[in-house]
Amino acid sequence: MACGISFLSDNLVNDGVVTLTTGTENAQFPLSNVKNDATAVKFRSQENDVVMVIDVQQTRTMDTFAIHGDTNEELGLTSVSIKTSLTTDFSSSVAIPITLSAENLMGYEYIDPVSHRFVEITMSGSGSFVEVSNIFIGERIELLQQNLSISSFQYGFNDQSSVSANKYGQKFIDKRNKIKTLGGAVEFCIKAEQEELDEMFIRHGSSIPLWMIIDKQSDGMNSGEYKLTVYGYFNSMPTWTASGGQTYNTSVDVQQAG
Repeated sequence: MACGISFLSDNLVNDGVVTLTTGTENAQFPLSNVKNDATAVKFRSQENDVVMVIDVQQTRTMDTFAIHGDTNEELGLTSVSIKTSLTTDFSSSVAIPITLSAENLMGYEYIDPVSHRFVEITMSGSGSFVEVSNIFIGERIELLQQNLSISSFQYGFNDQSSVSANKYGQKFIDKRNKIKTLGGAVEFCIKAEQEELDEMFIRHGSSIPLWMIIDKQSDGMNSGEYKLTVYGYFNSMPTWTASGGQTYNTSVDVQQAG
């Protein structure tokens, strides 16, 4: 069945213990930065190949992995794969490759659900180091296609550059980054879906980031799995309206984290 909209909200990395079993951190970009919400605050290794292990402290359900780079830079990864396990012995675990999009500075994968405690992440950089801003491991919240008004979803970029001109038409440009926005309507949620989303909206507010993935199978747009995906903050708290028949509508608008 086609996917509709997914939210990556409850990130097990936040309360986990993160270590390197292969490679060393750059002291200016420590490993602890993978828990920072901002993409500009990142981990960087001193080697081109690293292996990271995340202990989420107890057995938890995992069905999604996502990784993001610095939105102001190029993606500091060329390959990523993960293994999950009940223990720190990954010898019998199957490596799962993560599809990356260098253009969109991210990668993610939906995996078969497992109840495990440890995740091993093997990463390679582009020549001299690995660079990672944000990692998500956990269980996604997912609504089916009929909950979307797919035609209402829009994405775009706000150019933060400052441009001025003199009377001769000469332009003076202070070039800055572009910030992605993604939003649209979520319709006909049943009571259980409304309650789950409402709890998520309240938990995140406008100050805690999350991932929003629209139309992973690209049913609504070519390359929609990345174009219609964003890691960021709600621009405002979503509000609900009743649509009759005990279903509910809302709209979501997320701005990319910087």
